[in-house]
Amino acid sequence: NIIKAEEQHIAWLVDIFARYKLDLPEDTAAEHVVLPADMKSAFQTGVQAEIENIAMYDAFLKEKLPTDAAALFAELKAASENHLRAFQNNLSKYN
Repeated sequence: NIIKAEEQHIAWLVDIFARYKLDLPEDTAAEHVVLPADMKSAFQTGVQAEIENIAMYDAFLKEKLPTDAAALFAELKAASENHLRAFQNNLSKYN
């Protein structure tokens, strides 16, 4: 479910970049992929990633933004909060 959600989030960001005629940043994600040793490590990584995403969206939302961009970042922050809970719930099964 999170993979599908992230694909939708990317599509929304691509749309807003196009709307404001901004160049998309280069996709270098493949250079940063690290396979976790096990599922517990994967959930720990997911927790940390969502914490960092939430902090990023908080920083964005402190800036003066067009209304549609602010709304999108607020929605993406809420999604990250949901994803964080999902990762935490799964991680709790290993404690």
